Amino acid sequence: MLNRRNTNRTSPIEDESAKEVAMHDLVIRGAIVVDGLGHDPIRADVAVRDGRIAAIGELGKDASDSVDAGGLTLMPGIVDLHTHYDAQITWDPTLSPSPSLGVTTAVIGNCGFGIVPSPPHLRDLIMRNLAVVEGMDLDAL
Repeated sequence: MLNRRNTNRTSPIEDESAKEVAMHDLVIRGAIVVDGLGHDPIRADVAVRDGRIAAIGELGKDASDSVDAGGLTLMPGIVDLHTHYDAQITWDPTLSPSPSLGVTTAVIGNCGFGIVPSPPHLRDLIMRNLAVVEGMDLDAL
């Protein structure tokens, strides 16, 4: 099983084929797996059960569904810790194009400035500040 809290930086990726007991919900086959810990990528299958990674390695055929990755890269979702989506999220709730680039989590408002909450008496000030910070015309916001 992929150990997400691996602090000794040993690879959590090992051949799980002998440990496979229950049928997996999904197996992604033939991916180049990047573990997110800095280890060299490996070619492997990744099994998912109940929405979690259940096994990584050369896996058997028991799965409700499978996808042939065909050597494409597979990695944990990217957390974008520094964004300027504070205003964009109001007109683009998917924060495109981030999801198509692998971002699964975005931290918003981490620069000490955001547009919510925006009390009516401060709205103009907040919008002017945002226009300066983002280099955008007020009409675009």
